[in-house]
Amino acid sequence: MGEEGTLEIGMEYRTVSGVAGPLVILDKVKGPKYQEIVNIRLGDGSTRRGQVLEVDGEKAVVQVFEGTSGID
Repeated sequence: MGEEGTLEIGMEYRTVSGVAGPLVILDKVKGPKYQEIVNIRLGDGSTRRGQVLEVDGEKAVVQVFEGTSGID
């Protein structure tokens, strides 16, 4: 697949549980907020921006604006 992705919300997470089209699903995140703009840093150091679309407890669904290729 590709590089591991992380979600940054003032913190760093390495808990990508799934990728579906432009969406990334993360587990075990603390304090994500609906419609929050986030940075996703890939293993190669590049970043992509996204927006939190859904929050359910410690799970967040993020829409990635620049595509999810390389995120797993």
